[in-house]
Amino acid sequence: MEFPRGILRNIVPGTNGQWTGSTQKQTEQKPSIGHFYIFCTENKTTAEAKEASLISQNVVASVEFNSTDPDENGRSRLLGMVQALSEMTTKFGGSDASQGGENVPDSEQNTMQLSHIDTDGLRELVGRLEDKYYFVCGIKFASYGGKTYKKHGIASPEFLISEIQKGGVLWRLNYGSIGTFLSGDFSKKSPEFAKRVQFLSSWWQEWLNNRFEFPSSFDFNGEGVYSMLNGVKLSSRAVSGKLAARLAQEIKSGFTDQDGMQDVLILNRDRLSANEYGALYVNEDSPFERVSIIGLLDYLQRQDFDFGLSRFALKSKNLLSLQSYRAGLEAINGTGNSPSVMQASEMGVVKDENQSYVESLLIAPFRNAYSTVSSFMPTFGGSAVGTRGSSDQEEQNTQSDTVSSDQKPTGRFLLGKTDEDGGSISTRKIILRRKKGETAGKVEVATELVMYEIGQVAYALLYQEDSPVLAETLYYEKIGKLLDDITEKLLKPVLEEGEKTTQEHSFFYLAYNKENRIYKASLPWIPDTNDVKKYKNRLETLSSPYSRATLVELHVNAMNLLLSESPQRNMKQIERLMRMGDNWWGLLERNGENSLVVLKNCKDKNLTSVERSTLSAFGPEVADWYKEFTL
Repeated sequence: MEFPRGILRNIVPGTNGQWTGSTQKQTEQKPSIGHFYIFCTENKTTAEAKEASLISQNVVASVEFNSTDPDENGRSRLLGMVQALSEMTTKFGGSDASQGGENVPDSEQNTMQLSHIDTDGLRELVGRLEDKYYFVCGIKFASYGGKTYKKHGIASPEFLISEIQKGGVLWRLNYGSIGTFLSGDFSKKSPEFAKRVQFLSSWWQEWLNNRFEFPSSFDFNGEGVYSMLNGVKLSSRAVSGKLAARLAQEIKSGFTDQDGMQDVLILNRDRLSANEYGALYVNEDSPFERVSIIGLLDYLQRQDFDFGLSRFALKSKNLLSLQSYRAGLEAINGTGNSPSVMQASEMGVVKDENQSYVESLLIAPFRNAYSTVSSFMPTFGGSAVGTRGSSDQEEQNTQSDTVSSDQKPTGRFLLGKTDEDGGSISTRKIILRRKKGETAGKVEVATELVMYEIGQVAYALLYQEDSPVLAETLYYEKIGKLLDDITEKLLKPVLEEGEKTTQEHSFFYLAYNKENRIYKASLPWIPDTNDVKKYKNRLETLSSPYSRATLVELHVNAMNLLLSESPQRNMKQIERLMRMGDNWWGLLERNGENSLVVLKNCKDKNLTSVERSTLSAFGPEVADWYKEFTL
């Protein structure tokens, strides 16, 4: 079932062959990106030719992926048309939440209603990155033998818009808002402003190339419906109530004001189950805005799934290329990590005389295999939790990290005083938004990220920028011991008990609280495609006992149930039962800000005769689970 596409489905601005691509050759063309623009709506414009220069002034990033895309005049016409249509749909079309805005700061919610425009061979995605900055991304449809396929290998506009907005989240973590980064007057294009515009364009070109690295990258993948939710994914073992209060007190008493430690996030990295993976603890009294915490957690999860929480991956300022990352690891294995081949530093490359410049650029980031390959840590119950690493690395880490029952486990710093390079200290500077009233200064503040891992638990510690204690070796020993004790005393019992009581259900669920911006879910991630699997080993690959096609359909239908517009959306309580094909059924229970989706494979043909859709329609197993479930 196709997810709702938005207000405008097919608007063809013209018959310019440059826009639609060749239809004469009997060749196959897979989905690809044609162009990407970021523009500012500060100056109102229209599509009239006389205002083309003004429209062009509003463009702050422009990426052309091939020479057949529109020239500057074509770009101005396109952006003028987008703004004009957006104003029209905003005025007459009402609200369209699918356009985006979930991944932008709360104070900068979306006002543009247009989500996409389809031409003969191109889909123009329109979304909001932040404040007054929007993007237009042209994606070319797949074609074969002169025929265009608008649904082949390409996800819904809403999903792709959300994915591109995640790029905006990563940009803000690194550089702050686009407006702050540019901080220039559009009428005065100084050399410095021009350099920043060029950097912004180059950064987005790299991000888009790596995000859509494979032919399958344009389809639904990975997080699926989770990508559309504006919230923190909680682990099913997330602490709450008295235990959460005790945990907060232990953390508070373990740090002093002089430390400059501002916030702590705790993650369960047990990726064998979507139900288990997620945040164990999120500080409800965090000094940072919720949208920043959501963005940081989403970033860490995506890094974990694709590259692992290695120091190199965590310190990268942009999305990495999986192919280049794997090539670098293989280069290390092939050279035995020889210092003569990899003379490099954190800030650049020292080229060896016997090595080509291209080789030096490729291998430089992988100067230390241990810093590149993330841990392969056992769970507290003994079952292995796979993240990154080659098979040799996996075996070594499994042997070294497994602890006996009478031996107290200890962790290691992923960012901080790491074990690489003789115990060097390396943190990660990120930019987060402070809550109003927390500071009299800037809303966006630079923050130092330190990460510690023990077993399947990962701690993200947020410090004031350039906090002096972060340069002290002994400080990390103190903090490591503190976190080991907290894990052993408070978290390990919760996780071990969870493994004992875990029950395999014959259904999937997704529970979302829009007001508190949290959700729990057991719906498996969409498995990797074959072109991605080539660059991952068995433990790295997102897999499932269900087929990829089945899970894509379940994720899309969950999107329909949760996010599509409904004439009943203002009702306090909604129940809806939907048949999805192949004996799969979906149930939506919505009560105020709480939404619950249950997906179950039911062979009972009498289910269609249920007078009103209720949880009991799915049988006693679902009903009993619901009685005990809390969000």
